[in-house]
Amino acid sequence: MNYERVTYKEIKFSFLDSCYSYCRHKVKDIKKGGPGWAEGEHEIGYAYEQFENAYDLPIEKLMLEVVALIFWGGRCSEHSYILHKKAIDRILSEINLDVLVSILGDDERQDFLGDIELLLF
Repeated sequence: MNYERVTYKEIKFSFLDSCYSYCRHKVKDIKKGGPGWAEGEHEIGYAYEQFENAYDLPIEKLMLEVVALIFWGGRCSEHSYILHKKAIDRILSEINLDVLVSILGDDERQDFLGDIELLLF
């Protein structure tokens, strides 16, 4: 099977758009007298759920995990952090990071590896 790869930039923008859409939905709900945000509910969790099974290639799956942790900005629960970290570890146990990023262009590779380094894996 030959897949067209989604770029890191596209994954970031899609994730951001999903966060925005969910927040917009919440604002509409609050404006109509709805309950608003439940305790522990986050737009990041919503966005992650939307894309959790959306990608086929290991590099795309790895990118999604990195994007989710970056969007959390260090605010996620320990449970969420462990979940994302385990997913990253699983992917990297199957395919070496150098092999995964070898298909990326220079700018995309630099951006992606910079985010991984920022997360201190």
